[in-house]
Amino acid sequence: AFVFSLTALTACTPLPVDYGTLTVADITVKAGENAEIAPVFSIEKYKETPNYTFEGQNISISNGVVQGLIEGSETIVTAKTTHHEATFKVTVEME
Repeated sequence: AFVFSLTALTACTPLPVDYGTLTVADITVKAGENAEIAPVFSIEKYKETPNYTFEGQNISISNGVVQGLIEGSETIVTAKTTHHEATFKVTVEME
């Protein structure tokens, strides 16, 4: 009876869903120039447009494009979707 109870309990627990991973490569850009952010999802059906957050005024991000503002700076950016989170670094090169 104990084994049956244990089986009944585990059968009712939903299996965790594998949403895969999100990765974003580090980006190097010159001040005043733009670079497209290219998020990569390991499972295509869970792909969605990430929201990007960062601290400071070294870069700007709009519609998936990063612009370098302050040369010689490095900024850590967090890309977040409903099921994923990843960080990447944006380096603004010196001229």
